[in-house]
Amino acid sequence: MQGNTSNKSKNLEKHREDLKSKQSKLTKATSHDRILGSIYATSGFTTCPRIDDSNTSRLWALDWCFIRLHDKVRLNNLPENLLEDVEIKKTVPIRFWARFGENDNYEVLKRGRSTGWTRGIISSVNSSINPRNGLRRRSGKATVNQLTISGFFNDKPVTAHTIVSTPEKIQYFVTKGDSGSFVLLNKKVKGPQKVPPGTILGLIYARNGYCKQE
Repeated sequence: MQGNTSNKSKNLEKHREDLKSKQSKLTKATSHDRILGSIYATSGFTTCPRIDDSNTSRLWALDWCFIRLHDKVRLNNLPENLLEDVEIKKTVPIRFWARFGENDNYEVLKRGRSTGWTRGIISSVNSSINPRNGLRRRSGKATVNQLTISGFFNDKPVTAHTIVSTPEKIQYFVTKGDSGSFVLLNKKVKGPQKVPPGTILGLIYARNGYCKQE
């Protein structure tokens, strides 16, 4: 009985410390100055032809902005809380970006606000988005996707790169709240440039809830 009581006391103390730590983080998050900086430049929901794309009629979706950080803001560019068995190193800063071949597949990672670190593969099969028509349910009503993006990209069909999730516990690569996350290369790309793991390949800006790996 004494040993059992001792274990319960240790577990209780552990939970108390965990609760105290989370309460401290919550207080810091809710009272923190959320001003990050000023928007320096932005694309808006616009389009552009890809430079190396032979199909000039195909438009690629743009949705980005540059932010000039306030002097008091300091960001850590070292990856934290990485998944196991990844090639990105905790000691190597995330500071480089690269373009990638449209017709190749790449293993990638991202760390988002909602889902944290997840794995995926940039598919060589691109995704097409039609804000004007969109998908429709059998009832004839527009899907949530169409209502969300209606009016974006000048109501023209656009092309985007697709990332297919390779789930362990999390089924989706991204979910609501993950937009703006960097997509990081997880495997070294061989060739003249030898692009290392941790290189930025793009930004997450949307998800398709109808596409998932079962």
